[in-house]
Amino acid sequence: MHLVGGPVRDFLLRQEVRDADLIVEDRIPGAALELAREALPAAKVTAHGRFGTVGIDVPEARIDLAT
Repeated sequence: MHLVGGPVRDFLLRQEVRDADLIVEDRIPGAALELAREALPAAKVTAHGRFGTVGIDVPEARIDLAT
């Protein structure tokens, strides 16, 4: 697993890390969206079909799932 993107930038700039970028293997269409909704039912979940990503917003942080 590799940490990339915004969290690395924030860490290097000594800023608070409040987001994570994760990759999900999407063998079943919509698996990332289903995973997000089941794992965090109270979170705001937004699917971006054009990019194959899902955004998960909770008060403490933001998580982006890419497939």
